[in-house]
Amino acid sequence: MEQPTGFESGSHYSREAHRRLVADGLLKRGDCNDPDDLSVLADVVYAKHGSQVPLTSRLPKDSWRTARPNVGHLIAAALLIEGALRHVISLNYDLAFQNALTELGNRSEVTFVEGPDEHAKLSAHSIIYLHRSVNQNEEDWVLRKNDLDTEWRDKWESVIAAANLSAPIVIFVGLGSPANVLTESVARLTTKANSSYFLVDRNQESKFSEALGVNLTGSVGLYWGEFMQKLAERVTTEHLHHLTEAHEQLAKDEPSMASLQTRSVTAPLENIDLLKLGSARSTWLLETSKYTAEGDSARRQHIAHLLLGLDRLKTALSATSVELDDHGRFKVNPAHGAPMVVGMAHGKGLNSWAGISTKVRNRNEGLAPQNRTGIVMVAGATNSNVDLSGVDDLIRASNSGDLIRGADTLFPLFVDEFLHAPLSEVAATIDGIMR
Repeated sequence: MEQPTGFESGSHYSREAHRRLVADGLLKRGDCNDPDDLSVLADVVYAKHGSQVPLTSRLPKDSWRTARPNVGHLIAAALLIEGALRHVISLNYDLAFQNALTELGNRSEVTFVEGPDEHAKLSAHSIIYLHRSVNQNEEDWVLRKNDLDTEWRDKWESVIAAANLSAPIVIFVGLGSPANVLTESVARLTTKANSSYFLVDRNQESKFSEALGVNLTGSVGLYWGEFMQKLAERVTTEHLHHLTEAHEQLAKDEPSMASLQTRSVTAPLENIDLLKLGSARSTWLLETSKYTAEGDSARRQHIAHLLLGLDRLKTALSATSVELDDHGRFKVNPAHGAPMVVGMAHGKGLNSWAGISTKVRNRNEGLAPQNRTGIVMVAGATNSNVDLSGVDDLIRASNSGDLIRGADTLFPLFVDEFLHAPLSEVAATIDGIMR
């Protein structure tokens, strides 16, 4: 319900559908004694017409298909990609979770199970629509009271509930009214599984909380988005710790690297959030997706390598601060002179500067001119020992005075060259570029 998704409550949609059903002559006033209850309305419609489609056709299906994800959806998608969440089970019909994964541009790790017919898609990390999604046959949507109360027993819903509610930690968010498939499954599993059940809700005395009863391990008084941000903060803390460990490993592999660092290698990322960190990783590692997961130790060392180069750059410029923008670039503020904006790119030992510059330029083309990367700090390039001063790529020489090509000129700073160069030489090189 949080913006920009901005959906209304179920009772709102039920009242609006009831109004239209009456206006269209499919129901008479008084046929439904509780128009605010979607399941009661579904029962009335089904009893009168032998189908629930007259009701579902009057629900905002197009809005549900194109639902814009809010911060909670985006973080949930990122945590699934990271493997920090096992599964997300939704009792809603909208596609905000799919759209969140589409927006992050990384869907290969996560599958969507929108109903029993898609059970084969269940994987280690899935989004599961327990009551079906808006894409499913409307007659199969779990809407009617009998379906919600008892019909789920010994069917697909009970299998999914049992499999997922036996996880070590289960969190219920945004569930104000009882859902028997969940609460009864919890009651059965409590004596058989060593699971903890938490309810995240500002309203600590909801009917769902009452239905869970003594099986509820604890409650968290936060809204959906607030809670997901707390989870993301904890995961981000762990990722930054892993980067510190990756730098320590670099120092073991090449002891000279340890003496170069003047502060924590993660200092420029101190206040970063998970979504911004994943986006920055994608930019630095030249990925095509908007969000890139932390990944294995090699990927962490690539990032640590670049951050070590950034630290050296800051030292050479006697910079007072370093700020990360929304496009993966760092604004380095020297004690004297104009700020320097620098991007970062790691070739992973597979790409030459020609290949790296092509990827950076392709990314630049999708950005406004003021957000494009000009100076690029490069690590892991296969030809970092080649003198490329004044050359943008290996095909075309740059010409900063050219009105057509000048704005696209890229200036590489090869990390492995200036890590061991005198600070005065690094500063002079940067001064030359800035001029």
